[in-house]
Amino acid sequence: MKLSYYKISIFSLFIIIFLPITLAITFTGTDGSDVYSSDDSAIGSIAQRDANDTATNTESIIFSWGGPVGNGSSAADLSSSGLGISASSDTYIITFGPDLTEDVAVSTPTSPPAETESSSSIPSSGGGGGSSSRETYGLVVGDKLTVLINNQPYKIAIKTVKEDNVELTIEEISETFELKLDETKEFDLDKDNIPDMSITLDAVSDLLRVTITVEDLTKQKEQETINKDQDIINAAEVLEAVKPITGAAIGMMSEQAAEVKTSLKTALTTIIGLNVLLGVILNGLFTAKHIKMQRAYKAFHTKNKQDIINLELKKVEAYVAKALHNGYSKDQIKHNLLIAGWQEQEIDEILVEAMLNQDDRLIKILSRNN
Repeated sequence: MKLSYYKISIFSLFIIIFLPITLAITFTGTDGSDVYSSDDSAIGSIAQRDANDTATNTESIIFSWGGPVGNGSSAADLSSSGLGISASSDTYIITFGPDLTEDVAVSTPTSPPAETESSSSIPSSGGGGGSSSRETYGLVVGDKLTVLINNQPYKIAIKTVKEDNVELTIEEISETFELKLDETKEFDLDKDNIPDMSITLDAVSDLLRVTITVEDLTKQKEQETINKDQDIINAAEVLEAVKPITGAAIGMMSEQAAEVKTSLKTALTTIIGLNVLLGVILNGLFTAKHIKMQRAYKAFHTKNKQDIINLELKKVEAYVAKALHNGYSKDQIKHNLLIAGWQEQEIDEILVEAMLNQDDRLIKILSRNN
């Protein structure tokens, strides 16, 4: 008798919820393992049964519907009669009361997580001052955009918009200018002859909505300063790697150079990093002839070569120091000395000593490490 009551209730429930669709639904089952089934092709077979809710001694049967029904969020509660129905997307859960005693816990199907669109970084008007040095904005005529450049606010007003150009005003410096499509202009906001901000016209839509990119150039300068400071910090590590070589290289005689040739090559690789720290800039041609160093290669193979070496080393050391001071690279100096007749090993040892003694700051770091 009680089962018949459920049949009538279920039929009435579906008639009410799914009108004008009429479904002839019948359920058969017992309190055993047969559970429930439907003979209605529109409903389909039972997809899963859920007995997780044992606190109220209820059991759910999940049916897969052939397509969305209603808005997927409606629900009917007939718990007073031991029957309830709820909807989620295309899945309907029909809950029966305490007639069923079998509690076999299974997982209820869950809908896949909804995809969320990332919000656009282009505000309709105004805004700015983010942590990034480059920001893109969408604006129309009459908009005023406030941006932070070096932590100072500046207002950019859109005056006119045409098909391929826009007229803007930076109010704080009272400057009005025209910007063409894909054009970038830089602005010196604090009058120190260094650009502080750049504006690029990226696009103009058919509705005359412009897209511009504003870049804070002062952040680039800050980053360059940070990078330079990091290079100075790394100088200690560079010098530590060179120190074992320099100890042997200072005062080294010609006949000893070949014995440490391999070590010197390793040191010269490290010196490339020192060139960055010393800020070498090429400004012109400076050759070995300026110090009038005239000597024959075979002079280093005579019996009195020690005296010759001592004399010539002083000249070469002075030349290398002057060349480095004037911004010449290691390779240029080495090339000039090779032309003058010096051996590669001799040049290497002189370069190591001269470059380490050029910068007082690096010598202090070396002293602390010692």
